[in-house]
Amino acid sequence: VGEISEQTGESGVNLLYTCPDWCEEDTHSVLSDVTEDTLTRTFHHNSVVPVLLTKLFYPALQQASKSNTEQGLNRRRAAVVHMISEAGTLGDFFEGRRGVMYAYSASLAAMIMSMKTMSYELKK
Repeated sequence: VGEISEQTGESGVNLLYTCPDWCEEDTHSVLSDVTEDTLTRTFHHNSVVPVLLTKLFYPALQQASKSNTEQGLNRRRAAVVHMISEAGTLGDFFEGRRGVMYAYSASLAAMIMSMKTMSYELKK
């Protein structure tokens, strides 16, 4: 955190962008192939790391927001963007495909919920 502050100074960081999209070969599988190890690794990369990165950059994001005189929510003040793939929303994504991506889809669904939860705190 100190190193981030040294680099950004009083201006802070006005955009944090991540694209959690980690997937192993064996996450494209049937239920009988799902393992705890694959689930744990995939959740770590796609759900845990983006939340911890946001936590790490939060002071710099707050600084950027405070140093901008514009009112209301807008990307020029400060923004956190976690871009995810369609597989995180399911829908008809798997229709006609061989197997599904249990760990990948579940981890991205968890990221969606994390983003929604963060939004309540970060919009203050």
